[in-house]
Amino acid sequence: MATTEKTSHANDGSGGLMGFLKASFETGMSAAEELQQAAISVPLSMLEGLGVPEEKTQVLKDKNRQLVHGMVGSIQSFAGQLAEVGTKQVELAADAIREAAKDKEEKS
Repeated sequence: MATTEKTSHANDGSGGLMGFLKASFETGMSAAEELQQAAISVPLSMLEGLGVPEEKTQVLKDKNRQLVHGMVGSIQSFAGQLAEVGTKQVELAADAIREAAKDKEEKS
């Protein structure tokens, strides 16, 4: 009985399940970063309307942008490392299953 070699596309950067999950995660993190920026920007813009000089509020906006961007970057880096480890574990398990199936087929 002939078998066909199956390859996993779960880790493809441009597609597959991991591609979808990565794109979804990045979209969500980008949206969260933008929401955080807006959450600080709105009250600071209101202060400008009350007479606080824009250069003072802009310093706070810039500091917030740097802080949030750094936090989001750290979260994305950590999540990427977890995904890599998980993908490698799945690949090892899939390889072991393929090898066991191949051995079983050869014995038959």
